[in-house]
Amino acid sequence: MRAVIFTEAGRNIGFGHLSRCISLCQAFAEERVLPRLIVSGDASIKGLLSYSKVKKINWLESRDEAVGLAAGADIAVIDSYLAKREFYRAISGCAGFTAALDDYNRLPYPCGMVINGAAGAEDIPYPKGAQTKYLLGARYALVRKEFQRPLRRRMSKTVKRIMITLGGTDHRVLIPRVLRQLNSLWPHLEKYVLIGRAFTREQIGLINRAKDKSTRLIYFPSLHRLREAMIDSDIAISSASQTIHELARVGTPAVAIAAAINQLHILRGSQKAGFIISAGRWDDARLMENLGSGLRRAMSYNCRLAMRRNGLKAIDGNGPARVVRAIMKVFRGKKVK
Repeated sequence: MRAVIFTEAGRNIGFGHLSRCISLCQAFAEERVLPRLIVSGDASIKGLLSYSKVKKINWLESRDEAVGLAAGADIAVIDSYLAKREFYRAISGCAGFTAALDDYNRLPYPCGMVINGAAGAEDIPYPKGAQTKYLLGARYALVRKEFQRPLRRRMSKTVKRIMITLGGTDHRVLIPRVLRQLNSLWPHLEKYVLIGRAFTREQIGLINRAKDKSTRLIYFPSLHRLREAMIDSDIAISSASQTIHELARVGTPAVAIAAAINQLHILRGSQKAGFIISAGRWDDARLMENLGSGLRRAMSYNCRLAMRRNGLKAIDGNGPARVVRAIMKVFRGKKVK
C-alpha cells in the first residue's frame, strides 16, 4: 500500500502541520504502508526534512503535479489551512481514499475522513454526513514517535527553570515581551528560549536585547535536544500548537498562548482538559498580565502535579496509530464494497 501526505510549512505558516504529518508518516510505516510526504514551504524548512521519503514542491500552485503524485496512491492525507476545496476534490478523485487534517472546521471537506486531534475537538460543530467519518479529540493527537513514550520523572517542589517555545518562528514578536515580563517578575529563574530555523536575524536581535544573564538560547534544537529541554524545565511557555501535546507526554505543565487563529480551539480544549493554563491570544491587550497570573498559578506544586496527570491522561501517545488504523479500516472497507 502507498500513502501520500500533502502539507505546508515555513516562516509565515509555522511548522506544526509538518510535525504532525511526520508522526503520520512514522505510523504509516509501522503498518507497512509506504508514505511519501509532499511539503510546500520556503528555505526555512530545509533543515527539518530529514525524513527520507519527502518531496518539496509548491503543490498549492502546481495542482497538476500534485494530482500526478496522488494518482494511484491508496491513501491521501491533506493537512493545510491554505488549500481550497477544489484541491481536496481533485485529490479525492484520483487517490483511493482521502482524509483531511483540520483545526477549526475550516471547510466543508469533500473527503472520506476529517481528523482533529485536539482536546475539545468533539465540541466543534462539524457537519455530519454519511459520507464522511470524523476522528475528533485528544485520542487522535498526532505526537511524533520521540515523544510517545511517557517518562518516570520526579517533579520539583519549586520552579527553577522555564522553557519558552513559541513555534518555529516568532512572527508575532512575543518572545522579547515574554522575557521582559519574566525578568521583571522572576529574575532569579533560569530561562531556556528555543530558536527555530525560521527565526529572522531581526527576531533574534530583539530576543538578545531582551534576555538577561539567566537566559539561555537554544538554537535549532534536534528532536532529542527539544525533548531534553522539555524534561529539564519545570514549566513551559508555549504556543497552543502541536507542541503542547508533546509537552503533555513528557509531563511538563504549560502556560499557553494562541499565536494564530487556528490555535484558539486547541487553547480552549486543552485548558478544559486541565493540562495547560491559558494566557489568551497574541493580540490580547492583557496578554502579559494573563501570562504572569498563569505562571503564578503554575508555581504551585499541586497545580503542576495535577496538570501533569491530566496531560498524561488526555494525550496517551497512541494517536498516530489510532488514526492510521482507522484510515486503513475505512479504506479496506471501501475497497471491498
